[in-house]
Amino acid sequence: MGRVGGKLQRKEHEIRFIAAAEQKLRSLVTEKRRKGYVEQVDATPNSLDFGDFANQADILELVGLIEQTLERYRPLIDVSFDRSRGLLVSPIGCLSRDRIEAASLWVNQLQGRYGARNTEAINAYLGLIPVKVPTNRPVLSWIAQNDVIHEQRAALVALRNCLDWIDDIRGIVTAVSAGCELDRSTYVNWGVVNEEESAIVMSDGRLAGIEW
Repeated sequence: MGRVGGKLQRKEHEIRFIAAAEQKLRSLVTEKRRKGYVEQVDATPNSLDFGDFANQADILELVGLIEQTLERYRPLIDVSFDRSRGLLVSPIGCLSRDRIEAASLWVNQLQGRYGARNTEAINAYLGLIPVKVPTNRPVLSWIAQNDVIHEQRAALVALRNCLDWIDDIRGIVTAVSAGCELDRSTYVNWGVVNEEESAIVMSDGRLAGIEW
């Protein structure tokens, strides 16, 4: 094909890749807005500064969605979103999918054992779900304990959703930045851009992103 033909083909592939990424982002945000998840977008990017990045508004909309979700469950979970690193942070450190899945197993076990000690065990393990057991009542009634289980499960699902949205942002930044002139140092704390694989390599060596 020759050097010129090869470069042209690669450029066409980049254009199609970027267009697909932008379409995926638009569809994602539209779907979340349709379901009523997106209420208000925080217009102050703080340390997450995308400058003149073409998709800045859309990315900030996803960031706002993450922060709104965490705020909604604030009475249940002590988790915040670190914009500078793109991580969910609790008093015990950064949250991973493995830790949240382990907590989900604990919550599922509560369906068969409605004692207060199990709730305390989850809190001790995660350090992010407050114990919702009154100190003057060693054992809750079946109904009261079931309410606690329901709330904890909903909070854990919300955390998994937030991790998905963070991965979406990582994938979008990787895809779109392949064809944009921007300061790569902006994303240094979110991961290292691997141009050959068009993915972000996380600090622990895993690849993060979304499949288009």
